[in-house]
Amino acid sequence: MRLSLCVLMLIAGCATTPPPEEPPKSLVDRTSETDYRLDAIAEKLRQAESIEYQGGRGAAVLVVKTAQRMLPEGHEREHDYLEVIKAGMWAREGEGRDGEKSADILSEVITPARLREDWRLLGDIKLVDVLSELAEGNKQGAAQAGESALLFFEKAGAYTRVVETANDLAYQFIAVDVLAAKVFADKAIQTALRLDDDQLALRTNLVMAQVVLESGGNPESEFLKAYEAAYRLSDLAWRNVVISQAVNAWYLRDDYEAVRQWGNRLRSDEMGSLGGLPGFEETGLWEGDYITMLAQYALGLNEVDPGSARAKEAAGLAVQTIESLPESEQEGWLELAEKLRNGLLQESAEK
Repeated sequence: MRLSLCVLMLIAGCATTPPPEEPPKSLVDRTSETDYRLDAIAEKLRQAESIEYQGGRGAAVLVVKTAQRMLPEGHEREHDYLEVIKAGMWAREGEGRDGEKSADILSEVITPARLREDWRLLGDIKLVDVLSELAEGNKQGAAQAGESALLFFEKAGAYTRVVETANDLAYQFIAVDVLAAKVFADKAIQTALRLDDDQLALRTNLVMAQVVLESGGNPESEFLKAYEAAYRLSDLAWRNVVISQAVNAWYLRDDYEAVRQWGNRLRSDEMGSLGGLPGFEETGLWEGDYITMLAQYALGLNEVDPGSARAKEAAGLAVQTIESLPESEQEGWLELAEKLRNGLLQESAEK
């Protein structure tokens, strides 16, 4: 009887053991198939974006109207999409916002005949709702609109668009609802994994790192995943972007050992002459990001290893880069340059 009971328990245990999980199936991306044909007006749209960014909301809308008139025949869908862009410009929070204008524009676009099964356009319309709800302080409604937009893009098979939009939504929500931001960032990561796209994986992990930072967590895993993706891509510029963001994150947290570990990744034969730190042109970074990264690396490393030759090298290169800027661009960096000279380079100069 004792033996039979043991056998029954073993059988029961086997029966309740769940089968191993299958890896998620790869996705077939149809983003390019659902894209809008905007090549003829791409420059106009860039102008409109720049004008809006500088605070010229009304002027930006006029530029988009001009772009609509420039569309070739047969581009009715693109015309509708530009209406959505204008609605988004009026919906976005800030001075000059006009929610009624935004709603009126969308009411003309949203008709069953024009939107029948155009999931991509419906998704873009939902993103205008995100802007409207955020401007009105309804973060829950904004999150729901964002989720609907992603669902529509999925229905269209526009999975790259899903990842890019989820990343954008995560950034938008970091300041207003970090939990919603994490949901969007996780959606981007999971979709990127199923697309098996290292470029997307790199960016999504950088976004998640910012979300984790904002929530008080440890983003080291996300930075490492982003760095590994850049490494697989053999993309030195993106590797340096990851390094600069990681150095900045850990410097602001006063974790100088982590600053040293990430900053040391800059020191490789392929990136700098004779194993030294790479010059600005070699990194592919913006000048401001390059200077900030070197300064933080130098100051952080000096906290861990006072008087370090590497810290002085980084400080000297940061100062040298500041001095090479046009005089009109140097002003914002002069205080930092002086701090590096007095704090790390003074002893070297005296010698």
